[in-house]
Amino acid sequence: MLVNGGGTAAQNYQSHLLHVQQIHDLLLRAGVAPDRITIFASDGEDTGRDLAVRSPQPEPDFWLVRGTRLEGPLRTPVTREDSRIAGVTHPRTGLPLNVVLQPGA
Repeated sequence: MLVNGGGTAAQNYQSHLLHVQQIHDLLLRAGVAPDRITIFASDGEDTGRDLAVRSPQPEPDFWLVRGTRLEGPLRTPVTREDSRIAGVTHPRTGLPLNVVLQPGA
């Protein structure tokens, strides 16, 4: 079981989803059957934009304004994208994970 994501898009960072994808790929290469891998990621297969993504800063000299008042206004903006992983089924529960894992508890 791989778990990624929070309750809001602002908490669902692209880097975390990339780590889940890398671990998933590693498990497949190690011979783990796909049906033995479950991924709970953000809002599952919902097509909503639930992933916070920031493109790399295009200016090579941007480091010169880091830590100044100009960094925020000039920084590449955060956008929202869908967090689905291509070719992978990951359930959307609509419930807290502890409820999903311990039904009836």
